[in-house]
Amino acid sequence: MELSLGWVSDTDNNAACGAAAAVDVAALRRLRFLRKLMLYRCFLHAEADIGPIIGAVSETLAHLVVMDNPALTGAAGLPASIGRLRRLERLVVVRNPRLRGPLAAEIGRLRRLEEVALSENGLTGSLPAAAIGSLQALKILDLRGNSFHGPLPAQVGGLASLRKLDVSWNGLSGPIPPAIGGATREMPGTNLENTIDARPQRRKIDCVMRTQVSGDSEMRHSRRSTPWP
Repeated sequence: MELSLGWVSDTDNNAACGAAAAVDVAALRRLRFLRKLMLYRCFLHAEADIGPIIGAVSETLAHLVVMDNPALTGAAGLPASIGRLRRLERLVVVRNPRLRGPLAAEIGRLRRLEEVALSENGLTGSLPAAAIGSLQALKILDLRGNSFHGPLPAQVGGLASLRKLDVSWNGLSGPIPPAIGGATREMPGTNLENTIDARPQRRKIDCVMRTQVSGDSEMRHSRRSTPWP
C-alpha cells in the first residue's frame, strides 16, 4: 500500500493540499500495511508536526519521503519514534526548514536502511556515532545543509556498503576519519569533493565535505525530478 499527499514529482501532483492541510493521525494509524508514504509540497501554510505522523505510521513502512514542506515543524528534530520503523529502507526528509533539533540515536535500530537523506532541514547537535555505525546496509548518507556540529564519526568509515557521503554545509570540525578520506586535514576551510578509493574494501565513495564560507558562490543543490523510487 502506498500513500502520497501533495506532489508526486517536480512536475506532477495529486489534488493540491489545502491551505490548512493536516494529517489525520487516527486514520493513518489504521493503514496497517502501508509500505510507502510521501509528503511532498503538502504542508505549505498551516503548521504540522512530524512527530505524531512518524509515531502513527505502520511498522511495515519501507519508504518514507518528506520533501519541501515549509510549514512542517519538529522541535525534537527527527523523533525517537523513528526507531520503531525497523523495516525502513529509504528515509528521505529534505528541505523542511522548520524541522529542527537533533538526529535521534534510535535511527541506529533501522538496520535495513540503505538511504538516509536529511539535507536542508534545520537539524542540530552532534551526529550519533554508535547509531550511524550500526547502519551496515547504508549506501547513501546525505546530511548536507543542516547545523550539525562536532566531529564526523569514525564509524562512518566502517560502513562497508556506503557509496555516497555528503556532510557539506554543516558546522562539523576535527579530522576526517582516515578510513573515509585518507587524510588528517582539519575540516573547517576544507573543500573535499571527489571520489575516494577506500582500500582495502576496494569500494568507491562519492564524498562531499565542505565548510560554508560567507559569500561563497559554490553553494548549489540539485533537485531530483522524481523523488519516488
